Amino acid sequence: MLPAGGADAKATPCQSPGMTSSRPERNPPLELEAVRALAHAEDAVGGMARVTVLMRKAYRAGRVEWWADGGGGVQELLVAAGGGSGIRREYSLDGNGLVVIVGGKHRSSIRAVLAAIAPVLRLRRVEEQLAHAAERLARRNAALEDFAALVAHELKTPLHAPGSLTTRPCRSSRRSTSSTPCSSKRAPIPRPVLSPPRPSAFARY
Repeated sequence: MLPAGGADAKATPCQSPGMTSSRPERNPPLELEAVRALAHAEDAVGGMARVTVLMRKAYRAGRVEWWADGGGGVQELLVAAGGGSGIRREYSLDGNGLVVIVGGKHRSSIRAVLAAIAPVLRLRRVEEQLAHAAERLARRNAALEDFAALVAHELKTPLHAPGSLTTRPCRSSRRSTSSTPCSSKRAPIPRPVLSPPRPSAFARY
């Protein structure tokens, strides 16, 4: 019996549903690995530390650095992987600093990797700035609440002092059996006594 496809048809080996192909699995591209490392890190610095390690390994560079604004408006070295020497090549991160690759060869895929991680890095840094601003605002609000509570307490304290004076018992040298409080009436103020006018030495007629 000939196969259904004719004499030229080739028989293919049967493959059971449970069997898998023997093809080797391909590693994800470097762009995807870098984006995942940056997105799953605790902060932007930790994410870029993992990205620089991946880039150093992929491009066989001696050293990979990330320079960015550390908060003082000046570019600072925030992350470095490796310690080799060689030609320094700088690549912009679209407003998120610079990536410097020391040694190795220039490849066009470097810019593709940096273009993929630039928006993720920008988002992570904005989130961190908002979190720091919210923390500072919470501390200021707590300080204002403490100050307002202190001022309110100081304003209420003098109002109770005059009332407490009227309830004090009278102090006298003699022993008194009565427990009546002292009177809140004030003592009369003595007025000065005016002398009569003296007669003039020269009388007028």
